[in-house]
Amino acid sequence: MKSAYLDANFLVYLFIPNHRFHAEAMKTYASLKINKYKLFLSPLTIDELWWAVFNEMKNQGQVTSYTNSFPFIKKSWDSIKKSKIKLIQIKRPIDDGVENAISYINQFNLHPRDSFHLACALSQNITEIVTKDSDISNTDLGSIGMQAITF
Repeated sequence: MKSAYLDANFLVYLFIPNHRFHAEAMKTYASLKINKYKLFLSPLTIDELWWAVFNEMKNQGQVTSYTNSFPFIKKSWDSIKKSKIKLIQIKRPIDDGVENAISYINQFNLHPRDSFHLACALSQNITEIVTKDSDISNTDLGSIGMQAITF
């Protein structure tokens, strides 16, 4: 069975119905499910999702504090659990994952969070990442045994 790690931007577009990339994210999600992908994310992905949605809601004047955004936070977590997307961490030894993330920063000039996403996925033998982040998709992921599913 195929497996893919979900980048935070994919989830942001999936969870915000009025986002300009929402339809593309929904279509990609449907394709992943039809093709029987096992889907994974990390706590870092969830943190990025909640932060991005909070800022989007704040910019639209919908919330002023994280307490105000609690209903979305709870709903998004419930949706993730219901969809059977698996939560993963960097496999032990964790030091190896951190070393890999450091090397991806150097090798690909990635932001630290993006490097941690790759390290986490690869530590669990997940070789595909669903993303619209050109910093990730425009790198030579094949050199580390990974590929991007872009939408």
